[in-house]
Amino acid sequence: MTQPTPNHRPDTPPAEDFTREEVRLRRYFLRQQVPVPDANRELERLYRRHRSQLVRRTAVWGSVAALIALAVWLVPSLVGRQTQQVVHTAPAVDEVTLQTARGERLTIGSADGDDALHTLGATLDDSGSRLAYDDRSATPVQMQVLSTPARRTFHVTLSDGTEVWLNAGSRLTYPNRFTDGGRTVELEGEAYFRVAKDAARPFTVKSGPLSTRVLGTEFNVRRYASSDTHVTLLEGSVEVQAGTAPAVRIAPGQDASPSADGTWRVTDVDTDIYCAWHKGLFYFDHVPLREVLCELGRWYDRDVRFDPSADTDAEVFFTARRTDPLEDIVSLLNSLHKAHIRIGEDAILVSKQ
Repeated sequence: MTQPTPNHRPDTPPAEDFTREEVRLRRYFLRQQVPVPDANRELERLYRRHRSQLVRRTAVWGSVAALIALAVWLVPSLVGRQTQQVVHTAPAVDEVTLQTARGERLTIGSADGDDALHTLGATLDDSGSRLAYDDRSATPVQMQVLSTPARRTFHVTLSDGTEVWLNAGSRLTYPNRFTDGGRTVELEGEAYFRVAKDAARPFTVKSGPLSTRVLGTEFNVRRYASSDTHVTLLEGSVEVQAGTAPAVRIAPGQDASPSADGTWRVTDVDTDIYCAWHKGLFYFDHVPLREVLCELGRWYDRDVRFDPSADTDAEVFFTARRTDPLEDIVSLLNSLHKAHIRIGEDAILVSKQ
């Protein structure tokens, strides 16, 4: 009897079950020499999770997408139908920086900045990508602000052991040591949290009017603007609240986002859509092309200019590594034949296919 090859999986979908777009994605990853076991596992997991969608994929690709809240904050008001839409996505800093309570701004990774960290009760690992605080430090309690630039994420371990991955173009405000009064941080942008359990001190993430309260869990908070707000839970339980609206508790595998009437919309989701970024991936499934391009613009520090004739509401399935050059990403997106995308001198340009 013929033995299966090491990479064979009995539940791997036959090639004809993939759309042309997905076949192109698979070939792309093979050309980029992604390790075969990892690539196969991810493709198979996506196929099993979305088998019913894949069967209907041809019809879905041609449908008009429901507008997702993420796109709203990125679209400036139109002066007229022929006005080109420009999305500005540049972060406020060029390097990972730490601002002290006295207003000093230290550049993480620079000799001067790293030398000053120990006076703040923090240490930087050898890779220069992770900051850690010691709860036993005698340093006086003070608030600090960690900021990330484009194309950079950063990992910080707070004094209680809570781990935070900060996405590009984001800011996290926190104390170098938590007191007995509780554990509260403030976020602008996006971060993934793995909260250390402490029943006596709930952990609270504030982002504008949004407040997320937990004891110990893993979740993602995204709020680049009021209309781009999501709390996505992977493990445990969290309670979300905005302003005076009633709090809502969500379960693992659910996402909470505010509705126009002020209530919370809680839905069961594929958490990879919201959390794959902290693993170094872009991941979009049935997402409007506009949303994909705006996310790329923010990551690669480029404005995005949309010609009004472009069909940017068309839904796409798209995944790639965040370390890939922008030129490769644009080439892959153009292979989907939804719009014509090119890289200009100062922006990503999008026009009709």
